[in-house]
Amino acid sequence: MSQDKHDDDRFLDELRTLAGEHSVEALSRVLVPPAPALSPSRAEEPLASTPLDSLRARVLASASHVGRLWRFAEQVGAALDLPLARARELLDRLDDPSAWTQTSAGIEALWVEGGPRVAQAVCGFLRFRAGVRSPEHEHVGEETLLVLQGGLRDLVNGQLLRPGESTTNPSNSRHVIEALPNGPDLLHLAIVQGGVRIDGQHFGPQR
Repeated sequence: MSQDKHDDDRFLDELRTLAGEHSVEALSRVLVPPAPALSPSRAEEPLASTPLDSLRARVLASASHVGRLWRFAEQVGAALDLPLARARELLDRLDDPSAWTQTSAGIEALWVEGGPRVAQAVCGFLRFRAGVRSPEHEHVGEETLLVLQGGLRDLVNGQLLRPGESTTNPSNSRHVIEALPNGPDLLHLAIVQGGVRIDGQHFGPQR
């Protein structure tokens, strides 16, 4: 990647963060104004593309899509040790039915790879139908949970998490997760260093 494109990508991320997606188009006209109109005598001449034209096109393209779950992108990126753009891609995938694998009745998973900091962890998004419980399991290493949709109750310690809330469980801790009933499906990110044990069987990172 060229340095100019790298700088453009940083600019786009900062613009979205500071201004909000709905302000990007307006700001693009200020920061990267369109080329002036040609005089009538030159109206038929083809316009030469400039680097500013290219940047403005990318600004407008970036504003055309706002993911349903992008408000969690910074938290997901930090937890998975991934860039913001990659976190947004993963969050968009959660609305693709073909991306999910059923692990047990009422529970589906989308396993992902994170960055170097979580290279020895099992990382994935989990979707529970409302009211469904996970099997009791033990964490080999520290676990991080982040709720994106619905609600989560830990039936061992009673902790309740809503969208945007996260928790950390220590190594060798055990629990059962329940998706709150009478609400939307539970959707959460789980990162467990070293993996988990269920009924004495170890499920570790696939690396």
